[in-house]
Parts: sequence; structure tokens; C-alpha cells
Amino acid sequence: MLPVLLAAMQNPLNSSLLVTALVPIGEEFHADALQTGWLIAGLYLSSGIFQATMGKFVDVFGARRTLLVGLCIAMVAGIFGSLAPALGWLIAARVCLGIGTAAGFPAAMAILRRVNGEGRPIPTGALSQLTIWGQVSVSFGPALSGAMVVLFGWRSTFWINIPIALIAIVMAIRWLPNDDKAPMAGKELIGLIDIPGILLFAATMSALVLSADRTIPHLPVIVAGVIALVAFVWRELVVSRPFVDLRMIASSAGLARTYLRQMITMIIIYTLFYGVAEWLQQAHGASPAIVGLIMIPVSVVAMGIAGTCARAIPPRIGLALGCAGAAVSCVFLGQVQAGASFVWIAAIFAISGAINGFNGVGNQAALYAQAPVAHVGVAAGIFRTVQYVGGILSATLIGTAFSGGATDAKFHVVTWILVGLSGLLALGVVGDRTIPAHDTVPAMR
Repeated sequence: MLPVLLAAMQNPLNSSLLVTALVPIGEEFHADALQTGWLIAGLYLSSGIFQATMGKFVDVFGARRTLLVGLCIAMVAGIFGSLAPALGWLIAARVCLGIGTAAGFPAAMAILRRVNGEGRPIPTGALSQLTIWGQVSVSFGPALSGAMVVLFGWRSTFWINIPIALIAIVMAIRWLPNDDKAPMAGKELIGLIDIPGILLFAATMSALVLSADRTIPHLPVIVAGVIALVAFVWRELVVSRPFVDLRMIASSAGLARTYLRQMITMIIIYTLFYGVAEWLQQAHGASPAIVGLIMIPVSVVAMGIAGTCARAIPPRIGLALGCAGAAVSCVFLGQVQAGASFVWIAAIFAISGAINGFNGVGNQAALYAQAPVAHVGVAAGIFRTVQYVGGILSATLIGTAFSGGATDAKFHVVTWILVGLSGLLALGVVGDRTIPAHDTVPAMR
């Protein structure tokens, strides 16, 4: 598990690692917040595009081979970023980091499926470790980043990828099973990869990300995105070997619902995570340090649930409990008024950690059981891509709701929206019989 865990944690770690480094980077390169913001957007965009792309490579070239290439790209990007002479080079390094680290999760799911074998129980213990390591990366990334920036400067947030990737490469070479897929070249390879499909998918994701940028005219971006999406769907339906097999998703109602459930789950999680932080700072005058402390209990609860309850409780029940935890937390947060204790806010906010823990393991277990064996890599990549779509939609929700500044009244509207989403998600979970129990044996496909 160690090499795949290290590889899978790199993407969420880099998502949060640059939080405390943006200001010193802007000062060194004389860049404003809008310019340094592309360091975040660049990683998100390349990750959103290449999660599915690397998943396709896993299915075509093999999980071990793709994982090693991704780790090498991440290591080179770490070196490149730590030596970057200008902001543009730095943004390019972050884009490359998104590409390299995107291989981690799809390869991890494919390797788990192969090592565990068909006809055996779902490895919820391994899936819970993926959830925990990802949660640790996101939660403690800002604290780690702050310490590294103070001690070694902002460039250390890039070179930390070098030892992580190098250790994972050595472990992967020694411990992971060799791929049973023979290398290919020429026309056969091009046909399997479906380059036009990848490019249209990239255009669609780029339009989605840009549509959340308030400084860019929305109408041209939306029109371009719709055109790219229609062209992508048409291409994938008519080509014999598509990049994303839309027919496969359409024929598997359970897998399609898992993607939708993951997207809504991430809308709730991201809106709470970033919405609470913005609300506390603007409406209650909380310092960044206080906000950081309030975030810690959520992660502790999530990791505790993922490591204990989520491993023993059937996924369908766990997913319903996660939705209930988010709804309860939002109901109480919707009652908070000016002057409320930060300790009380932290306590009721921590309840929402249930959706991170239960749904993180439950949705991965559903994906593991529902994804066809031949397409598990790209299925896992799409799973991560819809996670980024959920993050983008949550940013749109927060930006719309908090237009003109976050207030208690505006935040309360957001919490009730999330209560409604949690309730709908719970109803969908209870009625979905394709969600497996923890001891369900995946069928050979």
C-alpha cells in the first residue's frame, strides 16, 4: 500500500500546500493576487483534465507503468518549480504537478483491484487508508506549508515533491506487480488513446474552470464550453475506442449514480470547508489562525470515521450516515448568530466530518465494485474528475451567495441549501440497491 498511498496523496497535498506561499511568491515576482491565483487554478485544471486521461493510460499501458511515469513527472516538476526564475515558469511547474500527480488515484484503484483479485471482498481497509491519507494531506497541508515557508522559503513547497516521488518510485519498482499489458506503438496506440476525445474533454473542463473566474466574460466561455461538450459527447458515441466510454456509464446506472453522488458530496464538502472559513473571517472577524484551528476537528472526525466505522459499516448505511452528519451540522450552523463562541462553532462544524469519512470510503467502495475490470483506471479517473467539478460548482455557489461580502444571513441561506442537498443525497442512497455491502464480491466483467 505504501507506494500507491504516497502517489495518491501527492495531488491533494499539492492542492493545499501552496496556501501560505502565495503571498511571498507574489512579493518576489511582483505579482498581484489575480496572477498568483493561477498557481492554484493551473493545478486544478490540469488535475481535472488528467485524472481521466491518466486513468485511460492505466487501462492502456498498465497501472504500474503509468504510476511510475506520473511520479517521474511530479519529481521533475518539483525540481523545475523550486528553480523557477519567473511566475510563468512557476505556473508551468504547477500544471506539470497536476499532470503527474493525477496518475496516483486511478493507478491505486487499478492495482488494488488486481492484487485483491476477483471474487474477493471489497478491500475497505485499503480504501479507508486512501481516504485517510488524502484527508491528512488536505488538512495539514497548510500547516506544513506554513512551517516550511518560514524555515526554508516558499520554494520548499515545490521540492518536497522530490523525496516523496523518489521514495514512491523505489517502493513501486520493488513491490508493485509488473503490468500484464505489452507496450504498444504506432496507429494501434493512437487509436486506443483517442487524442481528439482527450482534447475535447480538456476544452470542456477548461471552459468550466474559466466560467468560475469573475474577471472573464462568461457568455463566450459558456458557449465555447457547450460546443466542446456536445462535440465530445458526439465523438465518444461514434468512435469505436473512445477516451471515455459513455455507453459503459449509461449502461451502468449504479456507476453513473456513484459519479453524481460523488459530485454532490464534494459540493457539500467544499462549500462547507471554504464557506465557513470565509464567513468566519468576514462576518465574525476570526483570524486565519482561529479559522485553521476550527478546521482541525473536522479532519480528525473524518479520519477517525474512515479508519473505524466506515470499515465495518456497509457502504449504503455509511453513506446515509455521512449525509445525516452533514445535514445536522448545517442545521446547527444555520442558527449561529453574532457573538457565538468559536469553540461551539468548531464543535458543530466537526459533525460535518462524517460526510468526509463515511462518503469518502463508501463512494470508493461503490466505484470499486461497479467499475468494469477493463476500464477501472479511466472509471477511477472520472471519479476524481467529477470531484473537481463539484469543487468548481461549490466555488460558484459561494461566490454567488457571498456577493458583496459574507454575512450571517447569507451564510444561513447557504447552510439550508446544503441541508436540502444532503437530504436528497440521503434519499438517493437509501433507494440505490446497487451500492454494495462491505462484503460484496464484485462480479467478473
